Amino acid sequence: MGRLPAWLVAALLAGAFFLPGLGSVGLLDPWEPHYAEVSRQMLLREDWVHPWWRDAGFFSKPPLVLWGGAAGLALSGPGAEELGVRLPVALLALLGVAISTAAVSRLASRRAAWIAAAALSTAPFLVLFARQAVPDAPLAALSTAGLLMLAVALLDDRAGSGWAVTGWVLLGLAALAKGPVGPALPVAALLAWLVVTGDWRRAPRLLGIERLGRFPVPVGPVAFLLVALPWYAAMVAWPGKDESGWSFLQRFWLHDHLRRFGPGAHVPVAGGGWLSYLGWIAVGTFPWVAALPGGIAEAVRTRGEPRDARGGLALLCGLAAAVGYLLVGLTATRYPHYVLPIVPPLLVLAALFLDRIADEGLAHHRVAVVLGGALLAATGWALALQPRLVSQLFTYDPRRTWPVGVNGAGSFLGGVAVLAIAGLFAAAVRRSGRFAVAALLAASLLVAGWLSLVHWPELAPHWTQREVFLALRAENPAPGEPVVAWMMNWRGETFYGKNRVREIADPSRLRELLARPGRIWVVTEADRIPSLAGAVGQVRSLRVAGPVTGRYRLVELEMK
Repeated sequence: MGRLPAWLVAALLAGAFFLPGLGSVGLLDPWEPHYAEVSRQMLLREDWVHPWWRDAGFFSKPPLVLWGGAAGLALSGPGAEELGVRLPVALLALLGVAISTAAVSRLASRRAAWIAAAALSTAPFLVLFARQAVPDAPLAALSTAGLLMLAVALLDDRAGSGWAVTGWVLLGLAALAKGPVGPALPVAALLAWLVVTGDWRRAPRLLGIERLGRFPVPVGPVAFLLVALPWYAAMVAWPGKDESGWSFLQRFWLHDHLRRFGPGAHVPVAGGGWLSYLGWIAVGTFPWVAALPGGIAEAVRTRGEPRDARGGLALLCGLAAAVGYLLVGLTATRYPHYVLPIVPPLLVLAALFLDRIADEGLAHHRVAVVLGGALLAATGWALALQPRLVSQLFTYDPRRTWPVGVNGAGSFLGGVAVLAIAGLFAAAVRRSGRFAVAALLAASLLVAGWLSLVHWPELAPHWTQREVFLALRAENPAPGEPVVAWMMNWRGETFYGKNRVREIADPSRLRELLARPGRIWVVTEADRIPSLAGAVGQVRSLRVAGPVTGRYRLVELEMK
């Protein structure tokens, strides 16, 4: 392993947790099938520039994940849609881990890079989002990789302009992943680094300047504009409207971005604030949360005057985390995953700290070690009592009922916490920083393997409609028999129903449909069946056709 490049070790490790079983479970409502349907429409309409949802434009997100989903659907074909739309996201996440690891190896040490690779590949936040066809993992991966490539250009006196140019290209892709926040956070962190250190002489290194004849050209920013600007310009010029009748400017810029800082948008539980995100960081980095106090100390230790590239990297990651945390704390819209982009810089800091104690031992870092142990214990205790905190990292509505059949989650997570704490205690007794690193690594591998191969498949049936539509296919309905989504707007009915399912929430509309002869098929949530029976009354017989578990049911309505 010592002969392998650090980035390759990172890619192999990330692939072990990000890739297996991507197509084994259905797309999780509401985000995954929503984006997947837009990708499907790109193929149907043969238009990859103007995203489309149902009968109107789709302006809520930039196109990178949508393009990846469309390409994946085109290659995977029928029956493998889940793998098709998820694989591009997982590969982008893997790429981000590999590039970030290469940068840490160059600026700090090979061992720090290996620890960073492990942390970036096993933290619950990253494992869970790398396996879903949503833009959050690409955003975090590309913005972090771009930041660290620019960090090499800034801090390594031997680095050529290619590092900066590649960093700007990655930031351009991040802008296409989830909007301006992709490049904004890294650029803000780099500017903060220049302000804090006062070392403005290094600023030109960030531009990737090359001479074009007699003129110096900032190739990096030019490359960024060439990657990010064309699609935004095309959308601003397009006169299309979304399903609310809004233009791209109104929906994307005013509603989906600026509104999040005011009254909030797209969130079932209103309210912002900084404090709640601390808990989500702890859950999303478990068990690496034990090294976060020491990681923050790595940034503070520089006192704004880093002596070498390693110190410069620590300060930059600390500033990136601080700037990002300030931004998410200001938003009125609150989701746990909004804090995801600052998790990789925090994990890099944790890796730098663990690399240090592997050499220096624990004695000189007692305060950080004790605080870290306390955070690990508190997070493990919380997860043991409320294992649903893991699923709340990525679900749309945290008030959803906890799925039946996953009650062992709390025992497993609590057990891992106990093992990790015991390992840290043994490391303290042995006065071995390396033993502490090994304990956290072992615990993280257990958590990531369990999340990828056990817990995620357990949770999926509660939030996917794939099994419902597989049951419908098994029933072999006649071509003219209608399919209805009763009191639902979870997006899965649109994707899996190929945009042909009628959404009905009004009993009078349902009764109009009941007047037609023949069978009617209804997709609904299990707890909506009584209201469906009440709306049907004595007109039809009602049979639950499947599946027997999960959140959703297929119901057959037949003439009596």
